Amino acid sequence: MDLDLTTSVGLSNQYLRYNKKYFLGRLPRIGVLWRKPYDSNHAAEFVTYTDGVEVILINPKLKRFENYTLQTMLHEMCHVKLRNHPNPKVCTGHGKLFHKEMLRLAKLGAFRSLW
Repeated sequence: MDLDLTTSVGLSNQYLRYNKKYFLGRLPRIGVLWRKPYDSNHAAEFVTYTDGVEVILINPKLKRFENYTLQTMLHEMCHVKLRNHPNPKVCTGHGKLFHKEMLRLAKLGAFRSLW
C-alpha cells in the first residue's frame, strides 16, 4: 500500500481509489476520519449529520491493522452506496442487498490481498 493510512487524509484518498475501482466513481465524495464511532464498540460507522454532511468514522484503535481498516472501509462504502434506498432498514442494516454488495466486491477481488 503506498498511501499513509495513519492520517484521515490517507483514508480519504484510499476511499477515492476504492470508489473509482469498485464503484465506478459513483459514490459521493465524503470524508473518512479516524474518530471513534458513536457506538464505541463498532470498528466504524457511516454517519449523516443533521446538516447533510456525510462521513465514515473509523475507530482509531484500528490504526495498527491496515488490512482490517481497509476491509472495514469497503464495508462502510457498501452502506454509503445503499444510503438512499427507500427502505430505511436497507440503509443501515446488513440484509440481502448489503450482502449482495459485499459479495460483488469480493468477486471483483476487493478483499483478495486483505485476508
